[in-house]
Amino acid sequence: MQKTNNKRKGDLKMSKTERNDNETRENTLEKEKKDMMNTMESFVIKVREAMEQFYTDCRIETTEVLKNNNLKLTGLIIREKGCNVAPSIYLDSFFNQYRAGRPLAEICNEIIEIYETNKGHHKVDVENFKKFDKMRECICFKMINAERNMELLKDIPHRLYQDLAIVYYAMVLKEEKGTGNIIIRNDMMNLWETDEETLYEYAKKNTPKLLKGYVRPITQIIAKYVKDISVEQSEKSVAENYEMNISKDEVMYVVSNANNVNGAATMLYDGIMQEFAEKTGGDFYILPSSTHEVIFVPASKSIRETELIQMVREVNETEVALDEILSGNIYHYHADRGCLGIIR
Repeated sequence: MQKTNNKRKGDLKMSKTERNDNETRENTLEKEKKDMMNTMESFVIKVREAMEQFYTDCRIETTEVLKNNNLKLTGLIIREKGCNVAPSIYLDSFFNQYRAGRPLAEICNEIIEIYETNKGHHKVDVENFKKFDKMRECICFKMINAERNMELLKDIPHRLYQDLAIVYYAMVLKEEKGTGNIIIRNDMMNLWETDEETLYEYAKKNTPKLLKGYVRPITQIIAKYVKDISVEQSEKSVAENYEMNISKDEVMYVVSNANNVNGAATMLYDGIMQEFAEKTGGDFYILPSSTHEVIFVPASKSIRETELIQMVREVNETEVALDEILSGNIYHYHADRGCLGIIR
């Protein structure tokens, strides 16, 4: 009996030890998690201090930015005196490099180079943002994934389009280095005393005018980067808001805008889908390559829908940045009805 009691006491002691070990492991994991967070915070502080030492006459800011597809990034802003427009440089990828052993000084030098290349010397009249009549001609639209952006969509005017959402932004700067865009939020729309329908009408008119679209055979795009690739002669047509190049035997066509940014919305330009259907013989599929472009594929090329969906999803997983993914589904344009359907 005594031995049995001793054994039971031993079992109880072992159980307590196991529980203590589990608690220790949980505490260690929690500490590592906190250390990782602190390390990111520490990294941001070090970068900010380095920028403050280098740009003594600038105001250095860091902020969390909610990007497309619910991606949260830490942005660094270097704001010169007298300039209220500045690029946001995201530090998250630099933090990963830092953890992998890249020297902080080398990272800071690259950040300085990025800033110097992209900085502007502009001062935007903030008062203009309060006046709809000053802003309405620069309102544009773009497309994002609706489900992936549910949090963002609560705060911005939009309209649903298949599994996507059409959202609005103001193009406040347009220059060789790129464009300066500001997303239009509900509070801004309310300040303007306007509504989503009005935003859409202006964006539908302005976007093609400010960002002319194109439809080009994919082989023409590839030929810019790959030598010794044969490109068939194509039939070119030019509409008011886009140009279209069609080759008889081409399987895929890239659709985007002149800047190749937010170009997926080019498919919304008046007449572009109808004309493509007429020139290629009827129905076609639309592959959401990214937020920046889509691909038109004539149905006559006899590629199975399952293969097209698989292609889109594989590219999303391996090639497209998280904040540039548009959708994992494809769309079918029905030429006889002039309408679009989704294929999941």
